[in-house]
Amino acid sequence: MRRKVNFIFLAACGAIVSYFCLGCACLCRLKGVGFDLFGRKLFFRGLLRKLPKASLATLGLNPVGIVRFFEFHFAGRALKEMRAGRWLDVSSPRLIFLWGAEKLNFQVNVINPDPVDLKESIALSKIVRNGSRINFYPDTFAESLPFKKSSIDILTSLSVLEHIPGEGDRKAMDEFIRVVRPQGRIVLTLPVHGQYSEEYRENDPYAIQAPQDGQEKKFFQRLYDEQSLEQRIIAHPGLTLLHKEYFVERRPGDFERYVREWKSQGLNFTLKDPLAALRIFKGPLPRHPKDRFGNCNLLLLVVK
Repeated sequence: MRRKVNFIFLAACGAIVSYFCLGCACLCRLKGVGFDLFGRKLFFRGLLRKLPKASLATLGLNPVGIVRFFEFHFAGRALKEMRAGRWLDVSSPRLIFLWGAEKLNFQVNVINPDPVDLKESIALSKIVRNGSRINFYPDTFAESLPFKKSSIDILTSLSVLEHIPGEGDRKAMDEFIRVVRPQGRIVLTLPVHGQYSEEYRENDPYAIQAPQDGQEKKFFQRLYDEQSLEQRIIAHPGLTLLHKEYFVERRPGDFERYVREWKSQGLNFTLKDPLAALRIFKGPLPRHPKDRFGNCNLLLLVVK
């Protein structure tokens, strides 16, 4: 009984902190805060529908991670400009396509090779208005899309390409250009830094990488410098850059310190993410950061 009371007390304290920070972010007009509000609405709908707890995880207290505010805001603007059509989302955080299905008039197609994440997304689509418009494609990868040439009007892929090992990001871009129609749009977000780097971890967080002989650690992500961003992403034949913007650290190292704290403290530390986004990042800015971490948002026109 005491354990249950303690849990309820801690959950209540967490909710107070979370909603206080959300209110402050609304007053400060944080870009993308509307997606946070949408995620919390889904949480309460899910409680009423008795969805599995795993599918509702974080939606009630932290539906939008610290850098997602800017990514969702950018992608949402691009989708609103298109208004309708056939939309393909390639493994983005699920909140963007759940929001789009409910708010906009798209036929939504979603691929995600992570079976656990896909299962939770399917569960949440049941409580989204117009959720029947969402078609899910399991066991599908960005480098080999099951869609005909020029069959998609707009494609979104938020914080995905950096996680594909080897030349996977280039191959995925070739596929994106193939499936999107002429004058269609591609919306991408990517992590950037003044220096190119690759990060490896002990375990594959998405459990989708094939085992390789002699390789102890698994590729996790790359951070793009200005040259690699241009060469690996933007400079593909058949593309015109419509818009590029950056959100970058106010002080070098702030985001790395945030990640360390998050890893050590878990979900409780992220309850203040709306205020942390305002405190740590500034933007949108037009130039690639030279000495610090940032997030790049790209809107590309297909002109093949």
